[in-house]
Amino acid sequence: NITYLPYRNITDIYVLKALCFFKLGESFKTTDLVNRIESMGSLKPTYNYIFLYCMLKGLIYAEKGQFDLAVNSFENAICKLDTANKSSNFMLPMYYLEYGQMLFKANNKKLGEEILKKV
Repeated sequence: NITYLPYRNITDIYVLKALCFFKLGESFKTTDLVNRIESMGSLKPTYNYIFLYCMLKGLIYAEKGQFDLAVNSFENAICKLDTANKSSNFMLPMYYLEYGQMLFKANNKKLGEEILKKV
C-alpha cells in the first residue's frame, strides 16, 4: 500500500498505481483508481500528474478502440509536461514508447515510427 512518495501527492501516487494496474491488465483496479482520482477535484494537480493522467486516458481509449480520442489524449499529455522542470524529462521515453505502440495498433505506422525514433 503506497501512500507516500517524496515530493508527490496522493493523486500522483494513484495515477502511477493506475498505470501499473493498466499495464498488468487489471482493468477493474485501473477503473477504480481513475474514479478515485476524478473524485479528488479539490487537490491541486501537479504537472507530472496531469501528464500521466492524460497518457493513461489515452491508453484506456486505445484499448477500447477509440483511437482518435487516444491520440488527442497523448497530444494533450505532452503539452502538460512542465518544460521548465528538467526532472520531468525522465518520463519522455515511456511516453514515446506507449504513444508509438498505440499508433501502430491504430494502423498509423508512419507516425508510430517517427514517435518511436524519439525513444
